[in-house]
Amino acid sequence: MKVCIVGAGITGLVLSNFIKDSVIFEYDKIGGKIQTKYYDKFFVELGPDAIIFDQEKIQKIEQALGSIFEKKNFIRYNPTFLYMKNRLYIIPSNFREFLLTDLLSFFDKVGFIWNFLFRKAKYRGDESLEEFAINRFGKPFFERIIKPIFETVFGTNSKKLMLHFVYPFVKKFEKGVFYRPTLMFNIEDGFYSLIQKIAKNKNIINEKVEKLIVRENGIVVNDSYFFDRIVLTGQAHTISKILENTNFFDDRFIHIRDSLVSNLLSLNYHSSFIYIFILKSKININANGIIFVDDPFLKSITFFSKKWFDSYDVEILRVFAKEKNEEKVINRLSEFLAMFSYDFQKNMIDYFSVFWENALVDYDQNYLKFFENSREFLKELEKVGVFIFGNFIGGTNILDRIIFAINNYGKVIQDRRSVSYTHLRAHE
Repeated sequence: MKVCIVGAGITGLVLSNFIKDSVIFEYDKIGGKIQTKYYDKFFVELGPDAIIFDQEKIQKIEQALGSIFEKKNFIRYNPTFLYMKNRLYIIPSNFREFLLTDLLSFFDKVGFIWNFLFRKAKYRGDESLEEFAINRFGKPFFERIIKPIFETVFGTNSKKLMLHFVYPFVKKFEKGVFYRPTLMFNIEDGFYSLIQKIAKNKNIINEKVEKLIVRENGIVVNDSYFFDRIVLTGQAHTISKILENTNFFDDRFIHIRDSLVSNLLSLNYHSSFIYIFILKSKININANGIIFVDDPFLKSITFFSKKWFDSYDVEILRVFAKEKNEEKVINRLSEFLAMFSYDFQKNMIDYFSVFWENALVDYDQNYLKFFENSREFLKELEKVGVFIFGNFIGGTNILDRIIFAINNYGKVIQDRRSVSYTHLRAHE
């Protein structure tokens, strides 16, 4: 059985490990958003720079793919701060920091502890972050800690942000206050070393998929290649463009295609502007990161070298900005770091930008409606050999996307066409 996999991101590459006779089509970079820039003595992550450690998930992945995480590099602990009203506030990651933080009053802290111990809010996937966090932690903790952090990082209103997708991060805060802080890790050789291991010896065609013809006996790609199955991975807007140029042997699938495209386009995406700055000397800030509240240009700064390899002399800043304007970002950074007597522009030895267009889903209530409206459409397409494994389905977390591919490759290679044709004939 020949299978076409569209997209050489982490999902597509993992799928190809389990589907023997598979070909990957990728016209851009192998690895998708997982990209690492290597220098002589250090590296910088251009995509995700950390994974929440989950022993159970890692064991499952390594049973299937081997020891791909053997060179784990656990985060160096430094505090993370909120910057608002011209002041740095430490985000509590242990009970001592919780007691000392100025973000909450004494009575707010007592209220948080009371809510934590006695007010057990039940998890529901269809509620917003705001609904759950106020019920679970109380309004002060939500408004002064949860809300500014999550609205800045995810770039959307907490009333719209679905709990289902941010729940692991919410639990991270909860654990950090009362238990041990959640462990985060990188890979000693950079995340792209994972891609290199998984992509080894894969059959990858450097070509953009622009047209599909779904026949009764298979699928034609770009009028040139014939496959028994096709799996579409990646982002919703990319998949919707492919489906728009897909023809089916049965006109009844035209309605399914058009309805699914409409649902995909209803998902709210937002873009991210990332700037990487390499500086020749360290900044006198003992922090892994700073999240900016109500800043006109900056969302957050990660002090990458402090976070991962403090032994090097260089300072590496990963800056999430609110717009694609390098001059404004550099001027704002210069202004901010001058507060710490640091001459930013004098110390800058290299910088570049990474633009993630339509990179992140605003996980609002329309995401839940997408699945309610699309579940049957997805099942019908699978019956004729078209599978959609987009990152909006598998999850944005690296571990979750790998596990999604491991758990679902089987349905791609099982024979479902006899079921499909019986189903179609029943409606004739």
